[in-house]
Formats: sequence, structure tokens, C-alpha cells
Amino acid sequence: MEISNVAYKANSSMPDRVTHCGLPILSTRRSILLGMMVPIGLTSATLPLVLVSHTIMQSTSSSQRLSNLMVDSVMKENTNTVLTIGHSTHTIELFLDLLHRHGVTALADVRSVPYSRFNPQFDRERIVSSLEASNIKYVFLGRELGGRSDDQACYEQGHIRYDRLSHTSRVRDGLQRILKGAKSYRIALMCAEKEPLQCHRTLLVGHELDKLGMDVAHILSNGVLEPHEETMTRLLSECKLESRDDLFHQQKVRSEYIEEAIQYQSQRFGHTLDQTVETESRDR
Repeated sequence: MEISNVAYKANSSMPDRVTHCGLPILSTRRSILLGMMVPIGLTSATLPLVLVSHTIMQSTSSSQRLSNLMVDSVMKENTNTVLTIGHSTHTIELFLDLLHRHGVTALADVRSVPYSRFNPQFDRERIVSSLEASNIKYVFLGRELGGRSDDQACYEQGHIRYDRLSHTSRVRDGLQRILKGAKSYRIALMCAEKEPLQCHRTLLVGHELDKLGMDVAHILSNGVLEPHEETMTRLLSECKLESRDDLFHQQKVRSEYIEEAIQYQSQRFGHTLDQTVETESRDR
């Protein structure tokens, strides 16, 4: 990653400040990606910089916005980053603003059914028109990367199993299309749910892309860009799995906890075979 446009400056009176493109940025937990831009081998003698601990992160709203801009800048430098977003109940104006704010040039619709009962501004034909007016490409991948399946083998006791769905040829084909498209476009995967932890765009598609080596980040409803690793940390915390031991009192590795947590979430929020009424309370 190029770092020539990032200037680090020591300030004896304010050792926790770093400048980016001339703007002073206070380090916060969300700007942990800053560490990716510090060349290995630089010591305090050559780079007298002190980043603020993530526990000292409550600053003014302006500093918070600046730190968010810093994260966005770092993520945008990596053209292979795939984003996700939930349209939720956003107005189309706010939704488009979120896409532009994070440099999205193509939207991949991963809803199984590309229509919304309660937010018709996100019906397929209408969202395509809105995106075209904003110079953003659209592709429907609900058949390949939707959160439901016609294959009964992908269900257990009526609940979708994302681990099984992830091995189907449709999903693998869809993932390859994303990997290929990410070389030319900055892609955002769109589904309906506001919270990434309750949506297959994160628990299935984002998770599989991450395992394939793709950088993944999630656009939250407030505009913050959350790296996938942090999202998975929130998932483990929510499911209270990270500190648990298995039957033999041996600590599981992080990836095993994540798989367990995803299965738990798929039972809570994933598609079920007895779902006959279309709602937006579950993954599309």
C-alpha cells in the first residue's frame, strides 16, 4: 500500500496527533487501520509517533468525523476492498450519499427477492434508475448470493445453514464474480437489514470473501466503515462465545468461535422453510 501521501509529524505538546493530507487526526479504535500504513522496522527514533489508546477515544464530534475520514481514506486506497450495506429504511438520497461517501462504483444486490414491501424506493427498477443517475453500476446477484436456497440439503430443522449454502455451486460462482468485479469496481453488496450481524451479506457472503483473502468492510447506518474483523469481534461478543471453553476445557481458536456464532445467527435471523409471508425481518 502506498504511504507517500501520509505525513506523520511529531508534536511534543500533542504526541497523540497525526496529520493526513494536512489534517490533524486523533487516533481512535476505528482508525486501527493506521497501523497498516506504518512501515515495519521504523522505531520511535525514526518515527516519534504515539497513537492514542482505543480506550481514550471520546473526543469532539469534529475529531470523530475526521477520524472516520481517515479510515475511509485508508480503505479507499485498497481497490480490492468489498463493502456491504443494508438499505434499511434510508431515503434514497441518504443511501446514495453513503455510497458516494465510500467511493462505491458498483452495487451488487444480494437480496433473494429484489423488492421491498415497506421501502419501495429500493425495488429493483427504482434503485436501478437511481443508481444510473448517480453513475453507479447495478447487478442483481440474488440467485447466486441470496440468503435462501431451493436445496433442502441447505436446511436443518427448517433453518438455513450458511455453512452448507456456502459450498453450493451457485454461491461459489457468485463469489468468483465478486472477486473478478472487484478488480475493476469498488463494489458494495446490498441487502435489506440495517445491522450487519443480522444479515447474510455479512454472515455468508462477506465471511466467505474474507476467507478467500478479500478485504471486507461494512458501511454502518451512521456512515461509519467497520472492518470485517471488528464486525466479527462484535459478533463473538454478542453471542458470548469468545471466552468459552469446549468440552475438554481447551480454548478454541477464533475462527472456530466465529463459525459457531454464524450458525447461531443463521438460526435467529436466517431464512426458514415455513416462511410463507415476505417480510424484511429476515435476510432476502
